[in-house]
Amino acid sequence: MMPRLRRAGISVPLFSLRSTRSWGIGEIGDIPAVAGWLRAANQSALQILPLNELAPSESSPYSALSAMAIDPQFISIWMMDDGEAFEREWRAEIEHVRQTPRIDYKAVRDLKSRVLRESFERFLKDDWLLDAAR
Repeated sequence: MMPRLRRAGISVPLFSLRSTRSWGIGEIGDIPAVAGWLRAANQSALQILPLNELAPSESSPYSALSAMAIDPQFISIWMMDDGEAFEREWRAEIEHVRQTPRIDYKAVRDLKSRVLRESFERFLKDDWLLDAAR
């Protein structure tokens, strides 16, 4: 019988992995840095609590609206094509949510919803309606 390989790692809610780049909450874009940290510590597993979309008033990852949709609050807007432009345009609000000692779910959700809506409107106007290659 072959010996079973053991693995070690951590189980963590993504919201707790806030970085200096994230917008007030841990985001998808924060995972590679955590994975690198785990690798350096000879750990091989990273389990993340559910990332499903929550109702606006919820913060528990177990109160999801859908089993299929990722919650937009976990999107790393700074990784999008026009992420740097959004960082400049929304700097004051981004800094506010970054500086709060506890996650301000309402402020993060509101900020990201507005930015994602604006991003989609720009895409619609500049790319979709013009039938651009993008």
